[in-house]
Amino acid sequence: MHVIIGNVVEFRDTSDRLCGSYHYHDLHKSFFRGLYTPKGADVVARPPADHPHHKGLQYGLCAKDVNFWEEGNDPDHRRIGRQVTEKLEPLAGSAEIGFVQEIVWRDDVCVSFHETRRISAEQRTPAAYTWTWHTTLTATRDVQLIVSAWPQNGGYCGLGLRLAPDLFLKKSTVTLVPNDTRLSGSTPQSASFRGRAAEVKFEQDTQLQKNVLYVQGYDENSGNFAFMSLGPTNGGPCALRQGECLMASYMIIVADVD
Repeated sequence: MHVIIGNVVEFRDTSDRLCGSYHYHDLHKSFFRGLYTPKGADVVARPPADHPHHKGLQYGLCAKDVNFWEEGNDPDHRRIGRQVTEKLEPLAGSAEIGFVQEIVWRDDVCVSFHETRRISAEQRTPAAYTWTWHTTLTATRDVQLIVSAWPQNGGYCGLGLRLAPDLFLKKSTVTLVPNDTRLSGSTPQSASFRGRAAEVKFEQDTQLQKNVLYVQGYDENSGNFAFMSLGPTNGGPCALRQGECLMASYMIIVADVD
């Protein structure tokens, strides 16, 4: 089940255990924090002082003139965008637990997108919660989406998550299907980030979309924090004309591991 408490949607399983908390009235973007395994491990890192825009499990992009990912720390002084929730309603006529959210992507100058976001959750196995995240962005003007404001090994926008350091900083492994030694820059059907006691998997249907993966911190020598994202612009820029749609569909599996 899920309940709305203030500006947060809480998801709970049939045993009343908290599965996830979705914050939908943040100033800049909606996000999940926390996101739990069935045993109660929260896989989401809290945003540090030097990366306050790493809110949780979130979706954001960067345009040539407006940044919808960073929040005031843009190297080229782009305008800072906001995802403004206009409506949030439970899924109608469905056995799934979740909601539909209508979002306006705007800044102080103009509106760039209208988004319909659909998020649902279920427990398919005792050891994992499965989340489904669908998004349809409709451009309200001509928009040039770029790789990212701070490109590193490609981009890192799209659906992104900074992982809890106590679970994922040491002895973590990333597994891709199909297997690809490049890690960042690949277009996998699935990418699993396995750490201590928990695993997070992103899945996509590569027949419908070819979002590109970015990962950091998958072993002890690769960075000071663990991060993964799957996004439409991580491999290159994307131009949308007014009225064109950008659609993406993801599955996020949060699991306990031995």
